[in-house]
Amino acid sequence: MKKIRFLRVQFANEIAFKEIPLFRGAIIAGVSQDSTLFHNHQGNKLRYGYPLIQYKRIRRKAGLVCLEEGTDQVHDFFNNQIRQLRIGGRTIDLSVDQIQLHEYTMQAWDKSFAYRIHNWMPFDAEKYLHYKTLEDEFDQLHFLETILRGNLLTMAKGLHWQLDREVKVRINQILRNQLLPYKDLMMQTFSLEFRCNIWLPPHIGLGRKPSMGFGCVTPLINNAKINVHES
Repeated sequence: MKKIRFLRVQFANEIAFKEIPLFRGAIIAGVSQDSTLFHNHQGNKLRYGYPLIQYKRIRRKAGLVCLEEGTDQVHDFFNNQIRQLRIGGRTIDLSVDQIQLHEYTMQAWDKSFAYRIHNWMPFDAEKYLHYKTLEDEFDQLHFLETILRGNLLTMAKGLHWQLDREVKVRINQILRNQLLPYKDLMMQTFSLEFRCNIWLPPHIGLGRKPSMGFGCVTPLINNAKINVHES
């Protein structure tokens, strides 16, 4: 069991999914370089680990999801009073629609919860090559479940949460399987429905590049909120 701080900043400005890296770059340009969780760099080196500030497109609008120490560092953004952002060839007048601050209890349960994950990027080069060798649909699904379970364990480690029971994952349905651009590459992504025995905060990211909006998780049904304190 682990209590985490969770803050979601929802803007009124619409962006395309492909504009999330540009949105991220514009935010980073407006905050102090000492705010390492915005850009995940420490000096000239990458900060490896689960990202505690994640850039999102939620209901077509730009957003930030901040976890633990990220909820503290986001004050840098507000203190700098950023009014405008340059996103590609356009300038937007940034407007905050709502801010939601929660304390969530992270826990593995003996029951499962239903989710949808959007534009999940599961593969590095090695995993992708292995996936392409699998001809049986059941084997492919099992391989994806194994990766998704590993993503959940990576998230838990990044939040300093020591699990006290086995994490179980089952993919119910693959909704979309497509290539999406990331930098100069086309990356294999999936949107799918799954169940697991961990209650997940809404819009948290899993898989590769969750800070860039990939692998955004939303509840599929009204999952019970367990020990949630809202402020």
